[in-house]
Order: sequence, then structure tokens, then C-alpha cells
Amino acid sequence: MITAATILPVATLSDTAVRSASLLHMALLDEFIRLTREAAGDENDGFVRDSLEETLAALRVERDGYAVVLHGAMIMPQASVPAA
Repeated sequence: MITAATILPVATLSDTAVRSASLLHMALLDEFIRLTREAAGDENDGFVRDSLEETLAALRVERDGYAVVLHGAMIMPQASVPAA
């Protein structure tokens, strides 16, 4: 349950700090997404490839969460990661 007590610590952070952290997390996720896509593309084992695809889906959801923090409901496209 979200209460004022759970929101208060976030409210004390500056917008700049939250934005900077979100941008850094997104950049790291973009790079990890790129590496994971490469590994999945090079993988011959179907089980491993499927596992990597599931990881990619989870990483994209996490990245979209940071985009929401930065831009509200607008989701930023993954500039450094081509669409599947």
C-alpha cells in the first residue's frame, strides 16, 4: 500500500537527481539489451535463445518504467537498440 510515508523519501530527491539516475539506468539497460540481442542472435540452442528473449522482454519493461519516470505516459523509443 502506498502511503505518505512511502512517498516522502522520493519527494525529498531533486528532480535533477531522479532524472539523471533514470537516464543512466536507461543507458545501461539499452547497452544490456543490445548485448543480450546479440547473444540471442548468435545462439543455436533454442532453449537458451528463448531464455534470452524472455530476458529481453523483462529488460524492455524495466526500461519503459524509467521512460515513464522521465516523461510521464510517453514512452521513449530505444534509440540505441533497433526494434526486433
